[in-house]
Amino acid sequence: MDARAAATLGTVSPADPPVLLPRAITVPVVLACLAPILLRALGVDLGSTPLPNDADALALLRGAHLDDALFGLMRGAFVHLVLDWSAVLLALGAGVLALLRHSLRRDAVTAVLGLAMLGAGIVDAFHALVASHILLPAAASHGDPVALSWVISRAWHAGALTLGASIFVLWPAQAQRFGSRALAVVGLAFGGGAWLLVNVLVATASLPTMVHRGALVPRPWDLLPLVLYLVAAGIVLPRLHRQVPSVFTAALLFACIPNAAAELHMMLGAHRPFDSHDNAAHLMRLLAYGVVAAGLVIDYLDQHRRVHAQARDLAASVHAVGLLNKNLHRTVDDLEQFAYAASHDLKAPLRAVASICSWLDEDLKAGRMDDVSAHLTLMRGRVGRAERLLEDLRAYARLGRLAPVITTVNTGALVDSVVDVLAPPAGFSVTRSGRFPTITTARVRLEQVFLNLLGNAIKHHDQPDGRVVVRAEQGPDFIDFLVMDDGPGIPAEHRERVFVVFKTLRPRDDVEGSGMGLAIVKKTVEAAGGRIRLSDNVPRGCVFRFSWPKVWPKDEDR
Repeated sequence: MDARAAATLGTVSPADPPVLLPRAITVPVVLACLAPILLRALGVDLGSTPLPNDADALALLRGAHLDDALFGLMRGAFVHLVLDWSAVLLALGAGVLALLRHSLRRDAVTAVLGLAMLGAGIVDAFHALVASHILLPAAASHGDPVALSWVISRAWHAGALTLGASIFVLWPAQAQRFGSRALAVVGLAFGGGAWLLVNVLVATASLPTMVHRGALVPRPWDLLPLVLYLVAAGIVLPRLHRQVPSVFTAALLFACIPNAAAELHMMLGAHRPFDSHDNAAHLMRLLAYGVVAAGLVIDYLDQHRRVHAQARDLAASVHAVGLLNKNLHRTVDDLEQFAYAASHDLKAPLRAVASICSWLDEDLKAGRMDDVSAHLTLMRGRVGRAERLLEDLRAYARLGRLAPVITTVNTGALVDSVVDVLAPPAGFSVTRSGRFPTITTARVRLEQVFLNLLGNAIKHHDQPDGRVVVRAEQGPDFIDFLVMDDGPGIPAEHRERVFVVFKTLRPRDDVEGSGMGLAIVKKTVEAAGGRIRLSDNVPRGCVFRFSWPKVWPKDEDR
């Protein structure tokens, strides 16, 4: 569901599947959150504090090489330097990804929460500078600025996240009203607030006591961001995810787990800088930002897949429309031919019947009974011709509308069965040459093609001892079938005309037929994806060559 539409509606259909983070992310994150507790239970210390007190540090400096001693003492600071700035980069990167996603989808929810991430990245950068002793408040000499900057950065992140999500939870329609100006105001609010907060902290002359070493709750101030994360996870973000289901909102909700775990480590266990709980808390923060960034990346990939799927569907639709348009043009051409046939060929036998009825009336009135039988025979012939015309017309119109039955066909045996049905007269031979393969095709349609071509070759032959040869030539995808006769042939100027409905080269009184046989053949071959050509035979006669697919094509391939 589109984020803007979902935010405007404020609800999601119960039939829509829930949008969740993949297990490849959730399971490792949960295990990583539990890992510090399990490792401590096994006696593994994650801390990077080199010495428990200053006296031991001085002893180390006196008894070891100075460089090794200094690097040993700074090991914890180096670890935190990497963790802090990695978190800053992930926070800023997630914010930029969210804004890029907004530029692609115009998703105000993601944009506002991305701005909140950017603000959190700024305040986290302040904490990293304080932890590195690059930027210290004025009262740093008699306070604990690192612990304070941690609490402020975490509270700022949780508060900005909760505030940004609450806008769309409380006022869902705002998702449609957030234009560029509104986003600029939100960005200035988050960025300006972060800058103002940093400056106030740097200039403050009094810092509260942040760490109570040895107490049951050594860092009580971390309760504030913990409560904010719990509010976000329990109230605000679930409602937002229901209204705007996306992998990004699911990632924000799931990231509350490592965020809350980080605050629990700090509040209940971090007695000294760089101890086991302090390091675990920094790792949990980094993990939380990674979850959000991963959610955005997955959203990008899903969007990319959806766009490609839509492009494929659009291409398929365009192809389908092209096929429909092609079939429509073909139908229009057929209708024009049918209209012509109805006005000429179909009327001819009807006019003949009307004339014969007049002759019968005259004969009966005049008492000429000898002519009545001949007139009735002639009438039956004309009625039969009209019936054949209508049957062939119906067969022609049905081609392409009904899906054929596809079976395995031995083409050689098929040709032999057609010859048996036609029963050529004595002295007339029909033979095969070449290799006739077994293919998967529409048997009835191929049989109809051979019936018409072989039937025409026999019916229109001008000699009693004619010869017809059916040859098969193999191609990579098609078989070329050639029906070659030694009859009178067809002049070049009439070769296109013979494939038009109801067109015959000889009068129907000389050779009985509807004139639709070759039109049916042409339409049948083209419906299979092939083509038919007509050429001369040597020394006399003609050759009908048509290509037929070895495997019956799908509708979209034709």
